[in-house]
Amino acid sequence: MGHLKEAKLASGSIKPVRVSDYFKHMWLGLKETMFLAYATFAAFVHSFFPFLYGFDMIQWQIDMLKRLKKALPHLDIWKQIQFTDEV
Repeated sequence: MGHLKEAKLASGSIKPVRVSDYFKHMWLGLKETMFLAYATFAAFVHSFFPFLYGFDMIQWQIDMLKRLKKALPHLDIWKQIQFTDEV
C-alpha cells in the first residue's frame, strides 16, 4: 500500500490508509481512464477531420491537470507547471 499512502499524503490527509482509500483511488483512476480514452478517440478523429474538436482538446488536458491538482495538491510535480489562474 505504499502508493496509496503517498497518494493520501498528497491529498493533504495524514490519516492512516483504509480500504475505502483504495476505492477512492480506483474511482479517480477510472474517471481519468475514461477521459483519456475519449481524448484519444477525439485526437484520432481530429487527425483526419481537423475541423472537429479543434483546440478544445488542449483545454480538456488543462482541465484534467487542474482536477488532478485539486485531488492531489501536495505533489511536488505541480512545481513544474504554472497555473496562471492561481497566481
